[in-house]
Amino acid sequence: MYVKPALRLITVCFMSATIVVACGKDSEKAAGDKNSTASTSKGVEQTGTPGNATSGSNTSSGEKAAKTAPKIDRNLSPEDQVKETLNRWCEAQTRGGYNEYRAFYATEFSGVRRVAKKKPKTFDRAGWLADRIHGFDSPVKVDCLNPKITLSSDNKRAEVIFEQYWRSNTYADQDDKKIIMAKQADKWLLIYEDMLTAKKWKRLNFRDGSPATAGPAPVKVGRLRLRSALPLVVGKDKPMKDYVHDYCYSQRPKSLRGFQMKVKAPADADIAAYRFRIRGSTTVYEDDEGYYECNKRRLVDMARGEVPVNGNSIEIELDEATKSWPCYYKVEVKAVDSEGVPLAKGRITGDFSCPE
Repeated sequence: MYVKPALRLITVCFMSATIVVACGKDSEKAAGDKNSTASTSKGVEQTGTPGNATSGSNTSSGEKAAKTAPKIDRNLSPEDQVKETLNRWCEAQTRGGYNEYRAFYATEFSGVRRVAKKKPKTFDRAGWLADRIHGFDSPVKVDCLNPKITLSSDNKRAEVIFEQYWRSNTYADQDDKKIIMAKQADKWLLIYEDMLTAKKWKRLNFRDGSPATAGPAPVKVGRLRLRSALPLVVGKDKPMKDYVHDYCYSQRPKSLRGFQMKVKAPADADIAAYRFRIRGSTTVYEDDEGYYECNKRRLVDMARGEVPVNGNSIEIELDEATKSWPCYYKVEVKAVDSEGVPLAKGRITGDFSCPE
């Protein structure tokens, strides 16, 4: 039950938080690749990429990622180098290795995401990776087949159009995808990506009629216990412990900037970072008895990101500090290894209001 404060937004009180632990699934190791063929044509000049990209946050810089991208075998032809890079890029997605996956993207990358009945949206590198990171929370299997490779006249840029077969444990589709790679030092990096066509897939066969390889194997991910969620406010380093006194009865209530919470992961988990997502609701409605309730079904994203391991507690920041504290919040956290593969996950929720 919620009480509507006079001339004040419905807010959060941290004395009735509920802890929920969720189990998930990790990805299997990459299966053997299906042999593919490529057709190459020379003399094609460099292709531009669209601008007006949407930027994202909480991802490492392209410079850092480019330094960790896999080197190419100089003994291979330019065509085979591109094909090898494509295969490694697909394998990184199947393994669930987000850090390896993002290393394939150049600083100047631009990508287009297409969703049915919506306008295409263009991202820069940071925005693209921020949009993709949570796709690595559950196991998937990706096959990239029959690439058609077109090299520029100086063999420093390549356009690749290929068949992509993507499936998780609950959904599968096949599409034609276009990527453009540029040779930078001793690496081939993606500078453009676009899905040309897409449709649902029954998982049985590839387009040539050959049997499809098996999808992702279910792998149990450990439990991550979250507790003692305390609000972080603007202007204070330490978390707020007496919410009712410091916020509800304050003459000048502070803006919420994030949360601090205790974490307990499996003892054998080699954790490198915690990946998080914060959602909340500030929407309230009046029920039939005249009480004000929080709408827990209309949650909006407040932050997504990743923080390094620092003892048994974590501090996670909202994308923007806000004075409109959510009447309900949900924080989901995944513990990941050095490759970005989820090892354990859990969530904590809370629903609160100021006293009358």
